[in-house]
Amino acid sequence: MAKQKSITSITDARAAKHLEQSQERATLWCDKLTGLYLIKLKRGGAWRYRYTDALGKVRTYTIGKYPAMPPVEASARAYKLISEGADPLHEQRQNQHQRRTEALQAEQRTLASYLAGGYAVRMAAWGDSAAKMTAGRLKKHFSDLLPRDLASITKHDIIKWVQDNASLARTTHRRVYGALQALLNAAVEDDVLEANPIKGYKLPLLNADDLERESEDPGKAKRRAMTDDEQGAILNGLDQFAEEIRAERRNSRKRGKPDLFDLDQVEYPHWFIPFCLLALHTGLAPSDLYSLKWDQLNVQFGVLRKYRHKTIHLLRNDREPAQLSISLNQDIRAVMKAWQREHMDVIGISANPKDLVFPPKRVASQRDRKAHLRHWERVKALGGVTDDLDFYGLRHNFISRLVMAGVPLLLVAQLVGHKSAQMIERHYAHLCPTKAEQAMNIVADQIAAAQKVRQGSGVVGTSA
Repeated sequence: MAKQKSITSITDARAAKHLEQSQERATLWCDKLTGLYLIKLKRGGAWRYRYTDALGKVRTYTIGKYPAMPPVEASARAYKLISEGADPLHEQRQNQHQRRTEALQAEQRTLASYLAGGYAVRMAAWGDSAAKMTAGRLKKHFSDLLPRDLASITKHDIIKWVQDNASLARTTHRRVYGALQALLNAAVEDDVLEANPIKGYKLPLLNADDLERESEDPGKAKRRAMTDDEQGAILNGLDQFAEEIRAERRNSRKRGKPDLFDLDQVEYPHWFIPFCLLALHTGLAPSDLYSLKWDQLNVQFGVLRKYRHKTIHLLRNDREPAQLSISLNQDIRAVMKAWQREHMDVIGISANPKDLVFPPKRVASQRDRKAHLRHWERVKALGGVTDDLDFYGLRHNFISRLVMAGVPLLLVAQLVGHKSAQMIERHYAHLCPTKAEQAMNIVADQIAAAQKVRQGSGVVGTSA
């Protein structure tokens, strides 16, 4: 192999001799490449290049260390800088500034910082409840990703998350992953990210074990119709709960607070009573009860129309949320008429069209989404209802009763705010097994009728 021709007058021997015999800071200049020299340092030496920049200032740039970088390599680098007319120090400062900028951007681009900053501003428009739920969901499930740059999130992070949370229902996987995708898409819109790093990536397919576990449906036992005794116990509990509230108010009025309103004059002395009755009669979920406003509940005509609270976020993406449209029966219509009249006396807030039907007393936003649970437990205790019946069981009961009565599944879905009957069919079809048998009997009865006609005509069979 031909030996590389040197373009510097500084050989390895001269460089070694310079470091051995010269004093510290002494220089050895190259006679062939203007500006290149070797300087002796306290430990070893350094190759340096002296040049004049565009502003006429003399600059010195360190090319590398000697003896780690031999003269041939140092001269090649110096030749490249000279031939290109480069300003290496300026480029170095630019690169350093770019790296600092990128580091700062990456720090501001972490999941935690965007969730607490730009995305929090977006979520504020959703309402306190939805914003807290989404932020809490992301923090809980993606705690490992919080300090990470959003741009560094990969499909492998998602695969690991799914594997670490294999016990979760598939619907939970989809809901949580959808929340993360929404955040990343928003980061792109806000120019925090150039692109969603996992755009288009779908959750890994379920294996055989996951499919079996998914089909087991652990919540099936709760999706049932309540017995007449259970419903009677709830109504009895509500009556006793109302009497407790009235008794407490009577006691307060006797003990120095006579100006308090006399709750013996109203039919529903506490907001939870009409809240519970409306859930029992309509199957409304707690989130829809809390967000319900008087202009969505027309008690005069007995009609309730509103977007489902859990789907209202779809409006942000120009998509149509699921809508509730319910004709109230006479009983619950009378309850809500009474509550509208008594609203001011019981809560102290007038029932204006844009106001919540079940507002809190002291704050402008809606009640905490768990505010009903304490009262529900008290009603169950007073009425003798079993502990395992949760408040959401009222919704399950509403759906179950309709399915058992043979109401078409699509109509049931529409009444409870679902766009299709898929969820109803999947989770409640077990409540009407006789319907399938009856449907099959329709065909069997028709075939039997045809058989009688055939026999009556004397036709037994046909020849081949």
